[in-house]
Amino acid sequence: IGPRSVGKSRVGKALSKKLKLNFYDLDDLFEKKFGSIDAHTAKHGFDSVRVREKNVLEKFLKSTKKPFVLSLGAGTIASQLRRISQQNLKSLKKKGMLIYLTPSRSKKTTIRVLIHREKIRKGNQKSIHIKKMHELRAPIYEEAADLKIITGNKTPNNIATEIIRRIA
Repeated sequence: IGPRSVGKSRVGKALSKKLKLNFYDLDDLFEKKFGSIDAHTAKHGFDSVRVREKNVLEKFLKSTKKPFVLSLGAGTIASQLRRISQQNLKSLKKKGMLIYLTPSRSKKTTIRVLIHREKIRKGNQKSIHIKKMHELRAPIYEEAADLKIITGNKTPNNIATEIIRRIA
């Protein structure tokens, strides 16, 4: 779990490779069924994305029997639709542990890094939105997480190694 552009997918892939588990990305699962999240949001709104994302997540969790690594969307457990977020969190907690990735212990540094990464990925989120989302979601991630990892300037491989060391 964690904010957009923190590296959840890259770290998840590295972790799954080291653990020899299948890797899944909830955003990819959503997009296979409904198309681009950005396009879906523009056409149907954020609420529709969260409702459909919940359905994709539930179906995935019910159908996947073997251990796995799953990268979640930034709002999967911390969206404006609190009931859906709480249901998602409850379902995920039944399946395993949640690892929170954040660039820094410092709120100011975290926001600066996330804004920079959003620009690098040519994302469409404005700086003010990134700051607002961090302020709203960080406490939710903190409370939900079984493990918190400060990613800093570490590579996805190094982060995956740290996760394995800390969960062992």
